[in-house]
Amino acid sequence: MTAVFKQSAAKGKIKAPSSRSIAHRLILYAGLCEEESVIRNVAFSPDIMTTVGCLKELGAVCSIEGDAIRIKGVDASARKKPITFDCKNINSTLGFMLPIAMASGKKAVFEGDEKLFEKPHNACKKVCEAQKIKFKKSSGKIVVHGQLKPGDYSILGTESSHFISGLIYSLASQDGRSRIFIAPPIDGKNYIDNTVKVLAKLGVEVEWGGLSMIDIKGKKFSPLDIEAEGDWSSSAYFETFNMAGGEVEIEGLLDDSVQADKIYPELFRQLREDESPEIDLTDHPDLAPALFVYAALNRGAIFRGLSRYKPKEKLCLEKLAKELSKLNVFLALGEETAIVNRSLIKPSSIPLQSNGDHRAVMALSVLLTMTGGSIEGAEIVNDSVPQFFDLLKSLGADFKMK
Repeated sequence: MTAVFKQSAAKGKIKAPSSRSIAHRLILYAGLCEEESVIRNVAFSPDIMTTVGCLKELGAVCSIEGDAIRIKGVDASARKKPITFDCKNINSTLGFMLPIAMASGKKAVFEGDEKLFEKPHNACKKVCEAQKIKFKKSSGKIVVHGQLKPGDYSILGTESSHFISGLIYSLASQDGRSRIFIAPPIDGKNYIDNTVKVLAKLGVEVEWGGLSMIDIKGKKFSPLDIEAEGDWSSSAYFETFNMAGGEVEIEGLLDDSVQADKIYPELFRQLREDESPEIDLTDHPDLAPALFVYAALNRGAIFRGLSRYKPKEKLCLEKLAKELSKLNVFLALGEETAIVNRSLIKPSSIPLQSNGDHRAVMALSVLLTMTGGSIEGAEIVNDSVPQFFDLLKSLGADFKMK
């Protein structure tokens, strides 16, 4: 779909979109709790729905009522039969569910889009080798057969943060002590940290032991009755509208949130007030497009930390730079740094492209409220922030979807 904008200003008050990352982790917890849990304020994005489908295959009973989900979970270690999980095209679901499925010792088959299995999945393979669990990967499929038990595990920090999070869940839900030693550098450490902090808040005995070891004392999970908190990352994009003539207020963000992107108000302050701002983006890839736009509408900035980004994340930024240039915003990308100059925004005579990046849609939308114009492929935003255009409409932004 194409979002077609006219010049307008976003004004009003909104409730922060639900944090997909936090909701996903709460749902995983509930799926491994044998009593019924209720989680409210959930945005049912494709990744969350895919994980819910896998939990159902595991034996959990799940029902959705509006923005709430009821889950009567299972003891994954008590599974008695082989199961096939359809992970579709969702990396996070595959990473989370692989170690969870291995808790029982029964055969588990993971299927989905072939592209999902192009990576070697070395973290899973090495854990399986160490635990004498059968591991077989082929085109469009991974099969594991064997039991993952409490104990000590060693993983390279450059491996999947989703798999490491799934390993934490699997071990935390089983009686016994475990330790996960992660060899630095740790890619996506903030996502692993989210898992540790969410579980600790829920009463699970899990903590960092130093900079690269996670200490886990497993036990049965207790039921939840909880509301998923607001998302700091997507809220940053709504607040960026305030630099484009908007007046947006955001409610529902927790000051004691475990989300790494809760730092965005301080980063915005630096971009407004510092003479020559320099921002470290190492742990904030989801904020990068919002910060680039915010900098362009202020005095520009230098951004560091790009060398730790994955190739896919860098490619998204390269494509975004091309789209920004159509609006007279010049984003210079290097191996380690990005430079954005203060920009005089100009309308584009040709449509902008989302390039399959939900963050690009949100960032470009800010600028198009100033100039008018269109974004093709704008529906990709529904994969992560399904409420984005509804909330933008409620703020009075003038656009339509074609």
